[in-house]
Amino acid sequence: SQSRYPYQYATVANGEIYAGLIAHDSCLVKMDFDKFTEWDGRMIVREGISIPFFENLDNVNLKQIMIDMEVGETGLLTGQGSVPLVSMQISKDGGRTYGNRVDKQIGKQGEYRTMVRWNNCGSGRNLCFKVSISDPVPCSIYQARIEYEKWGIS
Repeated sequence: SQSRYPYQYATVANGEIYAGLIAHDSCLVKMDFDKFTEWDGRMIVREGISIPFFENLDNVNLKQIMIDMEVGETGLLTGQGSVPLVSMQISKDGGRTYGNRVDKQIGKQGEYRTMVRWNNCGSGRNLCFKVSISDPVPCSIYQARIEYEKWGIS
């Protein structure tokens, strides 16, 4: 399956991390944290999914979702990654299905004060958030914050 993590049997030798590829019996790869492609040239998609958000099982209106993350760190001035994006999808059924993807910029090189936020994100009761990045840039997410208000029948 293409969605399966392709590496197995990772080990450290001489300060480097090596792993075998599941699809190839005799293929050994060296992990490189400054490279953003898989062994076969495909872009690495980094993805995170939140735990479900509940507010006493009441409906809530999501006013804003903000992610505190590494921004302004692309070394690319042209092409994919020169204006890197992070994508957000929201689930209103605990992560079974997700809505449309909405992209936000995470800052060109040197734009270290970029705020990553989505406004007026809809409403629901059992909410999850999926965040993904496929641009060839460093990615660290430190925390997330949501602003919401209860609404509807309690």
